[in-house]
Amino acid sequence: MSCTELFPLPRLVRRRFVWGSLLAAGLATRPLAQAAAPALPSTEVRMALLLGNRNYPQPFDLPPIPKNLRDLEEVLGKRGFRVTSALDLDLPAARRALESFIAEAAASPADATVFFYFSGHGVQVDASNLLLPAGLNPSAKGELLQTGSVQLLTDVVRRLPPRREGMVIAVVDACRTGLRAGEVSGLNQVEAPPGCLITFSTGAGKPAIAPAVETQNTFYTGSLVRLMSTVSDQTTFPELMQLVRSDVRETMLNHPLAAIRELAQDPFIADHTRVRITVEPKREGAAAPA
Repeated sequence: MSCTELFPLPRLVRRRFVWGSLLAAGLATRPLAQAAAPALPSTEVRMALLLGNRNYPQPFDLPPIPKNLRDLEEVLGKRGFRVTSALDLDLPAARRALESFIAEAAASPADATVFFYFSGHGVQVDASNLLLPAGLNPSAKGELLQTGSVQLLTDVVRRLPPRREGMVIAVVDACRTGLRAGEVSGLNQVEAPPGCLITFSTGAGKPAIAPAVETQNTFYTGSLVRLMSTVSDQTTFPELMQLVRSDVRETMLNHPLAAIRELAQDPFIADHTRVRITVEPKREGAAAPA
């Protein structure tokens, strides 16, 4: 069952959130910071795979997803990541992209930073976090969703080689609702493996809100892009995710629309990182931070 059906509010509120007054409310994502000069080459290995799906059967399409991917790809590139971005992959194509990314991660140094991102429809079934590929109806039966989706832990996180000196980061901007209203059994059993940081845009059993226009980000990804671009270079990735969580909460709880305040997201973070890695990589010829 989709988030829309789980939360039958007025037409205003759904996973694809309709609000035309975002700019007037002062909540649009600020432009990415412009570098004063070309960045020095990074001495770190950083790689990212971004998967985003807009194309779902009506009325479940998600117009903001292409912008989410574009904006996040840009800011990750500025932070030294080599980014692969894929929009609207069906399940076979998504699995091929994952296989290639996992193989690349396996061949990378022990101190590499590996970043996985998904934005689209998500469902939780029997404590599994399912990432729905393009074209799959979110209101389909549980068995079809389970066999037709990517499972975050089984198919992604646990297959990425552990990082003794590096970090695996998994970011999911999607709903975490169950198939039936009130179904939250097992949803809190998300634990990050050693060396891994897992973040969700919303809490267990909760929806994530998205605009129904192509020109705006989702709340979570908009905050992630803006803060990754503007925080201090010495901010660590776990610290960044805590800042994003606070920003999303503050933005939604203080939104002028009551419907958004009622569905304010509380992003979830599972942090089992073992080393300190900052958002800004080490650069060739750069002076060490004071």
